[in-house]
Amino acid sequence: MSTAFDDRTNRSASARERSRALDAAAGLLNSARAVTILAASGTDAIREPLMELACVLQAPIAHRDGDGDETRSGNPYDVGSIGWRRMAVGDEALMDADVLVVICEPVGCGDIPVHARPVIHIHRPSCGPARAVGVDLHGGVAEAIEDLLPRLVQRFDKSHLTRWLSKYADEKQVWAGRMTGLDVDFVIAELGRLAEHEAVFVVDAGIPLSSIARDRRCIQEDRGRTLQSLRSAIGAQTIELDRQVIAVVGSDDRRALLCAVELLGTSRLPVKLVVLDSTGLTFSAEDLAGRRHPSGPDLPDLTDEALYHGVFARRVERAEDLEDALLDAFDCAGPAVLDLVVATTRSRAGGT
Repeated sequence: MSTAFDDRTNRSASARERSRALDAAAGLLNSARAVTILAASGTDAIREPLMELACVLQAPIAHRDGDGDETRSGNPYDVGSIGWRRMAVGDEALMDADVLVVICEPVGCGDIPVHARPVIHIHRPSCGPARAVGVDLHGGVAEAIEDLLPRLVQRFDKSHLTRWLSKYADEKQVWAGRMTGLDVDFVIAELGRLAEHEAVFVVDAGIPLSSIARDRRCIQEDRGRTLQSLRSAIGAQTIELDRQVIAVVGSDDRRALLCAVELLGTSRLPVKLVVLDSTGLTFSAEDLAGRRHPSGPDLPDLTDEALYHGVFARRVERAEDLEDALLDAFDCAGPAVLDLVVATTRSRAGGT
């Protein structure tokens, strides 16, 4: 039977362990050449301590697409996003740091460069066990930051922060004149509004779910696993024939998409495949005329391929056409493919 003495002993040991972790984190940060923060989902509520941490460390803050939107607003340390729509600056600011501070994000994801550099992982217990190389600070996120701050030495060298803020400003200016297509957040919001309340969503990791996951069943696959996402959707549809099943994927692997369309045509199940297509905006007119995509030359058009296999298909480039396209696809008795041309934030034409 546990005694009051045992409880006090356990609390004391836990406090000592936490203090050692905080000291270790401070030691890494105080000796670092450059620090970058990845502020992921759940950071909106800790804006004030997060901004103070960035100020002390002179650290740029990167984020995932769709995460931390309130934190980003008016954030003087924001350098853009990482993830399936990758902005070059957010990714490169992480790669340039010799210590990363990852907040509210499971560490070890494929698109977070944790290898060969220490990671300070500050997270809620619900984020799951950390796989960080460095220090794990779990529990209350705001409390952990507030306990860490007094141990840190104010950094006056702003070269790392200034460099990536300048690069981010330049990239935004470049893309301001080139950004066309549908806004991804608008697409996700419309999916959430128009899909059936009982719909099942199978979604690529990295695609923001906030507007569709609420009160719905969502299956999230690894980023870029297009065929696996569709197989999961077909499996869900096979089990629940009367339930709407929607797979939402990116467009990085064009060959996998074409295979997925063929699989849809073979299955004849009424799965709806929604492709957030950023490839059509990042190639020259000559490339598009030759239907060349990142996965290889001379690949057929996605909607043409779907129609060839007897699958309802539509390509959408304008916001005013999206609602009708979604409703037509949802009303279709068989499978459907929607190729939604979305605004991209990173050029792939240069091979990046």
